[in-house]
Amino acid sequence: MTYLRATIHSWSLGVKTNVHVLIPDLGPGEKPPADGYAVLYLLHGYTGDGSDWLRLSRLEYYLMDRQIVVVMPDGNNGFYTDTAAGDLYWTYLSVELPLFITGNFPVSGKRAHTCAAGLSMGGYGALKLALRCPQQYGYAVSFSGMLDVLDMIEKCRENPNIIPHCSVTPNFKAIYGDTGKVAAENDLIQLLKNGKPESCPQLKLYCGEEDFLFGASELFAKTALQYGLPCSFEHFQGGHEWGFWDTALARALEWLLPYET
Repeated sequence: MTYLRATIHSWSLGVKTNVHVLIPDLGPGEKPPADGYAVLYLLHGYTGDGSDWLRLSRLEYYLMDRQIVVVMPDGNNGFYTDTAAGDLYWTYLSVELPLFITGNFPVSGKRAHTCAAGLSMGGYGALKLALRCPQQYGYAVSFSGMLDVLDMIEKCRENPNIIPHCSVTPNFKAIYGDTGKVAAENDLIQLLKNGKPESCPQLKLYCGEEDFLFGASELFAKTALQYGLPCSFEHFQGGHEWGFWDTALARALEWLLPYET
């Protein structure tokens, strides 16, 4: 794989931001697929950045001989949301970034070849992409996702240090405004209830059985199935840590074999 880091001036964020991209190598005389590569938008967690998957997992090893472009943006701590404080992280992720990628890389624009995935806060962002933009994404994966925002807000009120290895409690008021009520467009459980089974992307959840967010994945999976949406939940031993996410990533990439063009 070839690794590229692009620094772009984002019109939605109003600042320069980094995007990390892995793209398949081409040998002499080889060309990208006629329809373009499949593309995976892979999101980081809270306090992380777009380089986390490259530095802390075996992502590039798992992608050997895979014909897929992986896009890892910097999302800061904004929960991939257009925040009450005025930061347009959702607009950047859902509108500006895909336009930049499809305009500058040989990727397929087909829904069946477009996937979102992420860990923790990034799992929330990936599933929000799938549920709010089902016409664009064929698959979405959450690794230990923060999938129940209202529950997470309450847990942080009770214990500001609940997020492992994190000394900074999310400023939910700056993100969501009135933290007693999250807008339906940012509440994954509500989005599930409003979803349409015939148009919903394929959803896959992974979470460690010792993870403090295990209950959120359970609730999401149960609600999705209750409303007839295509969702599977795989769990095994592990916590909120990279050992689990690396193993889950390898499994998820095998599940994403339909992405091959």
